Amino acid sequence: MHRWHRVGSLGVLTLLPTQMVSAAYGHGLALPFAFWGDFALDAAGCQRLLGAAAAQCALAAIKAQNDCYLSLINGAPCEITAVSDLIQRAHLTQLDLIDRLCTSPEAQALGFLLKFEAQTDLDNLLPHGR
Repeated sequence: MHRWHRVGSLGVLTLLPTQMVSAAYGHGLALPFAFWGDFALDAAGCQRLLGAAAAQCALAAIKAQNDCYLSLINGAPCEITAVSDLIQRAHLTQLDLIDRLCTSPEAQALGFLLKFEAQTDLDNLLPHGR
């Protein structure tokens, strides 16, 4: 019976991620392709940082959730508050990195109104309520 419990848990867990996935939204209308590229070095550095920050934030969220699911599969508890705390900490770390290493003029060169709008893109990466 213990084996069937794990198989049943695995079946439930494979359904959960598809229901938890939500769309990711950008900062507004996309700029025409002709306006992308040929950024000054400082703006290009900010652009790379924004992409890396989003990737690190998403990877931290995926790892925290997967670790939780693996705990459940192995019969151990999963504290959803701890998972949310890990995700929030990773999110805040990346927001802080953007705040320290990108400037508003660099963000404006990338098509954002201000640096705050670039940080909002990172907020939009994660589903609301996380």
